[in-house]
Amino acid sequence: MAVESKPASHTYSRETLRDDLRRKILTGAIRPGQLLPSERSLGDDYGLSRSSVREAIREIEAEGLVEVNRGRFGGCRVIVPRRDRLVHLVDIFVRANGVSLSAILDCRSAIEPMLARLAVRNMTETAMGGIEALHEKFIASAGDIKVYRQTNYDWHLAIARVSGNEPLLALIEPVLSIASSSTEYEKVTTPENRQRAISAHQDVMSALRARDAEGAALAMEAHLTSYSRLTRDIEG
Repeated sequence: MAVESKPASHTYSRETLRDDLRRKILTGAIRPGQLLPSERSLGDDYGLSRSSVREAIREIEAEGLVEVNRGRFGGCRVIVPRRDRLVHLVDIFVRANGVSLSAILDCRSAIEPMLARLAVRNMTETAMGGIEALHEKFIASAGDIKVYRQTNYDWHLAIARVSGNEPLLALIEPVLSIASSSTEYEKVTTPENRQRAISAHQDVMSALRARDAEGAALAMEAHLTSYSRLTRDIEG
């Protein structure tokens, strides 16, 4: 699918090409799976050199909007951005700016109660069974910090996924990943606090089983704000 041609008498900037391509992809004028026009064609349409065209494409590639396959039968294909790119970018932002674990937990406190509420509305027996299995594994892993940490992450993410809300899921997944891998995590996750977390998870589970949306949201908020306070005390 070709990008609209530009008058040959005009020369456009690399930024114009980049913005035009981004706009066409985001509005669906160029759909996932379709190839962009060739570098030569884009260069002719916009009055740009091949190197300028490549730079414009590299920028939207970095945004996760296209993938470039080199070689004789290659090309630049439009794709749907993946959440793992967002996870990576948020991780870099948090680490580069020294964001505290308590701030990350505050962020979770703002998002996860709504995810729990939505999860109740969208819960199926299959999904509930998966969350129940993770909860049992979480209880059993209290003496193994590595398994406990991973299972805690998996349980929270499972509830988030059942919510069915893609924007909120895209926000919470990188935050969960960062919190789980934080070096401050083990300082907070003492044996006593693990038991508190198990009890808090049980409160959330009780609300999920009862299909109590408001109760699930309140239990999740209480769980995360409690951990945020504990973390803030340790951070000083």
